[in-house]
Amino acid sequence: MLRIITKTILFPVTIMLTITEWICSLVVGISDIFFRLIAGILILTGLLSFGFGLEPWSAAVQIILGGVVFLAIPFAAALLTAGISALNMLLRTI
Repeated sequence: MLRIITKTILFPVTIMLTITEWICSLVVGISDIFFRLIAGILILTGLLSFGFGLEPWSAAVQIILGGVVFLAIPFAAALLTAGISALNMLLRTI
């Protein structure tokens, strides 16, 4: 009896988590392309600017690290989406 009441109360929360998960997955999928493109451009720019002698090594490392940061952002967003998905599955098993 208590389980039915709990499921009834948590049903709207489960629906909202499902919708949030879908929206996050869509946004992460779309932004992943752009962030990887920006990261690739920054890393390539850093390597080539040092290779051609346009920038000192310290400046090239800063550019490369900027590219690595842009590369890590989609992974953090995917981790957040996985956490929402795990919470949603946990609520469904109650």
